[in-house]
Amino acid sequence: MRTWYKSLLIFCVCIALMVSGCMKNNSKQTPGPIHTDTNEPTPTDAVITPSPNVYPLTILIPNLNSLLFEEAQATYDGTAQGILDAIREHYYIGENPEVLSFLITYNGREVDAAEVKNYYPDDLTSALDLTRDFATTLNSLDDEDRVVALGTIVNTFLNVYGINTLYVTIEGAALEVSIDGHVQGEPYTRISLSPTETTVPEYELTLYYPDQNGLHFLTTTVYFDGTPQGIIDALVSLNTIPSGTRVRSFDEAEHKLDLSSEFLEGLANEDSAGEIMLMGSVVNTFLAYYDWSTIMITCEQQIIQAGTQDYSIPQSMYLYDGLDTEAEIFYPDSNYEYFLNTKVNVNGTPESLINALIAYSAIPADVNVLSFDAEDRVLNLSKSFADALLAADEQYEQMLMGSLVNTFVTYYSLENITILSDGEYCVSQRNIYDAPLSFFYL
Repeated sequence: MRTWYKSLLIFCVCIALMVSGCMKNNSKQTPGPIHTDTNEPTPTDAVITPSPNVYPLTILIPNLNSLLFEEAQATYDGTAQGILDAIREHYYIGENPEVLSFLITYNGREVDAAEVKNYYPDDLTSALDLTRDFATTLNSLDDEDRVVALGTIVNTFLNVYGINTLYVTIEGAALEVSIDGHVQGEPYTRISLSPTETTVPEYELTLYYPDQNGLHFLTTTVYFDGTPQGIIDALVSLNTIPSGTRVRSFDEAEHKLDLSSEFLEGLANEDSAGEIMLMGSVVNTFLAYYDWSTIMITCEQQIIQAGTQDYSIPQSMYLYDGLDTEAEIFYPDSNYEYFLNTKVNVNGTPESLINALIAYSAIPADVNVLSFDAEDRVLNLSKSFADALLAADEQYEQMLMGSLVNTFVTYYSLENITILSDGEYCVSQRNIYDAPLSFFYL
């Protein structure tokens, strides 16, 4: 009996173990389809979103037929290493050159790439440090291919960052290989494959400069490279403006020119006649070349406060000789019934005429010239003139507008002139001055 009981117990335990094993096996599911909805894209149909850190890049690669470096479009991740990788995809510069560091500095201070445009390129120093793989590659190339490989890197970096020079080092040491015309250890400028690539187009320029007495503007025709700095360099070559004057920034759309501190120092050291000649030479030359009516000139991004003139407003053409130009000023009598006139000396600018009219109480003291185009016969004044005109009674209105018109048409020998205020036609309580005005007779 006891033996039978033990056998039954063992049999039950075995059955329990078998059942448990089957349950475990059944819990393991065979993988099936994740989703059977045919409207949902499969992985091969999915839209691939590009990385947000992909930027367009223009690299300069050689065209050995024309012996010129030409632009090729690529993409990169915004880093110096990304530029190098993009170049390597288009031209052989080694198996795996790497950027160890790339810096742009101003007076020893690192400059962010986004800030480079705020500096004059010649004031910046840039340095690219590469791994030895690049030097090994250069040493394995013949002279022509060496120029091409190095030029592709140098020219592309100069182009991307808007800089003029680039030091290239290998693991912190000077690049031991050299190319013709380059002094070892010095920074590289733009590298050319042929002298024909360095040929600079020449543009004709009418240059304004003072005579030997500093009282009259003379003109001469020169040829230059078509850049704002080229205009400044041409003026420097005639000793018209201080040596070392540089263009800090130039906005052709806004008619704005910002010059370096050398120009400001030169302006501050001139007497009133020299000041007119110095500023007038720059103003007239730029206006003549770009066919503008006004230009705003600043120094180091600041309003010029040196000298005797008001440089907080755009400058128009200095049409007449330096100082001691005689002008006939028209102004009202004490009862505002008729015009008086007198002759004064002005410096040939519309601002000087306005200042003379203010001195004789012909117009409000806060009126400024915004622009003046003698060819189109349009004078644009500050809003304060329109405010005074709108508040004037009929008699004062005639004196106010008449003094201004008579003085300008007489001085500039104009048949008529259009007067604007803040770019708009002048309006009084009685008149809308939307047509040219000729001499006022009372």
